[in-house]
Amino acid sequence: MPESTADRSRPTHPLRPRSLRRPARGLGLIGLLLVISLGAMAAVLALRAAPLVGERLTIQRTLQRIASQGLESEAAIRAAFDKQRQVDAAIVSLDGRDLEIRRADGRFLIDYAYEKELPLVEPVSLLIRFHGSVAP
Repeated sequence: MPESTADRSRPTHPLRPRSLRRPARGLGLIGLLLVISLGAMAAVLALRAAPLVGERLTIQRTLQRIASQGLESEAAIRAAFDKQRQVDAAIVSLDGRDLEIRRADGRFLIDYAYEKELPLVEPVSLLIRFHGSVAP
């Protein structure tokens, strides 16, 4: 029986009978290496950024604790933050002078904003901007 034109155009594998041939499926070696390398880069980035996020959470908790104390002046709030900053070594990016304190509705609102630069590879770095607000 003669072969059809569709069968002749396909390359045949000499060791595999025609009935067992099927198209390749799944992830190839190059694709697997690419996925692994992208995952590794994401993991390294997350591990390097984790201390910065931890510092931001520490600052937020500290300011919430200070705001709940009911201090009566901006200077007292700044002094309380600076005192807590001396006790807690995790806070290095912000001090009392960097806090923006304003009074609204008879209570103090504490705002903060700062930037941290995370070097990745020699000419490339990641700039993370943190900001937040705390009200009692």
